Amino acid sequence: MAHRPSVVMPAFKRFVDLGDFVGLWTAGPWQPCYVSVVRVFEIDGYDPEFSTLVLRDPAGYESAGPGELDEPVGTFAGAGAGWLAAATNGRSDSLRLEAYDNPPSVSEAVFDDEMETPYHSITGRLSLTAMTAGIGGRSVLELGDRGVYRARVTRRGGAADGDHWLLQFWPSRSSALPVWRSRSRPAVGHGKNGWRNELPAPIMDVRRMVGAVIAEWGRSVSVEDVDEWTRTHRHPSDWLNAPLWRPVSEPLATGHADRDRAVADRHAQTLARLAAMRRRVDEIAAELRVPRVRSKPDVLPLLAAAGLLVRDEADRYSLGRPQRVDTVLSLPPERARFVQQADARSRYQQLAEDVLAVLRWTPEVQLETTPAELAERLLATKDQIHDVLKFAEHTGLLRITMQQQRLLLAAEISSAQGAPTANPG
Repeated sequence: MAHRPSVVMPAFKRFVDLGDFVGLWTAGPWQPCYVSVVRVFEIDGYDPEFSTLVLRDPAGYESAGPGELDEPVGTFAGAGAGWLAAATNGRSDSLRLEAYDNPPSVSEAVFDDEMETPYHSITGRLSLTAMTAGIGGRSVLELGDRGVYRARVTRRGGAADGDHWLLQFWPSRSSALPVWRSRSRPAVGHGKNGWRNELPAPIMDVRRMVGAVIAEWGRSVSVEDVDEWTRTHRHPSDWLNAPLWRPVSEPLATGHADRDRAVADRHAQTLARLAAMRRRVDEIAAELRVPRVRSKPDVLPLLAAAGLLVRDEADRYSLGRPQRVDTVLSLPPERARFVQQADARSRYQQLAEDVLAVLRWTPEVQLETTPAELAERLLATKDQIHDVLKFAEHTGLLRITMQQQRLLLAAEISSAQGAPTANPG
């Protein structure tokens, strides 16, 4: 990991050629420009822990009540009093931090992800750290005086060498609310269909194997294709015809009565779990009206009936887009609610954190807005805003009231640090 520490430049407008950095963000030749950058920190090979870029104030946090240790990144990035965090792709990235004495011009470069947010600095310094590293790390960038800054967080996807990040900070006389300008992914998640938890691991292993063959060959595949692929890729030659349920060996006696009893108990528990899984697969097969599953080839018709695979007239299989499991199988009410809640969290939790990020910097107790205004700010559709507000209210994150065709939003819990609005210095 190579890093270039803060470079102090004169704190007045000057002619600056940003050298190799500008080319990082533009496809064309370098263009020198007038900027007011005063300090820069760069690092190559930044490895984010838990796929999260973390900046903290070396002094720590300012207390803001319950939830003050949370650092929610939402769909991309978030900030509070003494912290800023962003979601990465988990690769080794290049990172550049810039401190300005006034707002920098908006770049003409195209970013995959971009948002702006207030950031409250406690000491006027930033440390680059990790999720579990705590506070008090080495300062890497001097922002200036303590107070509120505006932060522009941008990411441009790279190749195998990782992504390229640019974070710009400048003093702000007000805490203008966060705004999202570019997204590389939809604001709402893909959701969870629940099949992974409903079908036992040996069944899903067959689905993963079929998916690997489809991915490599780029077409639908037959049972014979799967057999050929597993043999070619050094799987056991009889993988397809090997038992679906791994045999459980009888425990060997140790000669110690207490140890033998413990081993026998664990063996009995393993057999009971295996029997329960087989019964559940039989129940699912009966409900889907396919033959009982006794071998790996038997799994493919079951997966097709469930929607995880698509079977054509030539008995070839491609990957499917299954409906949520509770809409296909008859599940107990408690189990169905669990599946529905997990699906909703996967879809809306991160966007709900974006809504809370806006509320975090709202000077009033409530935010008065409309679905259209919120959709524009969050770079989401009005339908997505409708769904995420319904989710946030149902899960107790937000309190929502209507007043003359406008929404009044208030956080039910404190999800992050407070957002002081004082002018830096």
